[in-house]
Amino acid sequence: VCILRTPYYASEGERWTFERWSHGPADECVTLATPGTYRAVLNHELLLQIKSAVNSEQRSLWAPFGVPLALEVPASVNEGESTRYRFSRWSEGHTPFLTNNVILPFKPSIVEVTWVKEHLVTLQGPEGVSLQGRGWHAEGADVAVQAVDTVPAQSSGERLKFAVWESLEHPPAVLPNAKN
Repeated sequence: VCILRTPYYASEGERWTFERWSHGPADECVTLATPGTYRAVLNHELLLQIKSAVNSEQRSLWAPFGVPLALEVPASVNEGESTRYRFSRWSEGHTPFLTNNVILPFKPSIVEVTWVKEHLVTLQGPEGVSLQGRGWHAEGADVAVQAVDTVPAQSSGERLKFAVWESLEHPPAVLPNAKN
């Protein structure tokens, strides 16, 4: 008696795959030496699609029906030196706000991973001048950068006075109020 190892599809998102025969063997063909009831044991699987703005975290897989499935993504994914995606949440699951999540597949599903796109803001100024606002900031967010108005210069009787912020990027970042 033989069974084909190819999956049996109920739909494009649901299938059954051969696991073993009820009397134990995992071979697709068996010789039955004694009378009795023999059945093929099949695994019920559902298609799970992971959607993500981060291409490396986008995938699809066949998951066992009703069996808890652990999913995990990194806390952040770099896209070059000054852009990254920071994990925000899963669209469903037991722990949607953690990078590691568990879902129970009971139907073919699409699970989405949401990310916040961030850019690294670096500030350059004269040595010894305190600048605030550097770090990772969400795309489109307003960023407050600060520099002290005046600082003493290296020689007495001189000082450095803040003049204007300039973007060193090309194309330059939009600075709506470069003097403040």
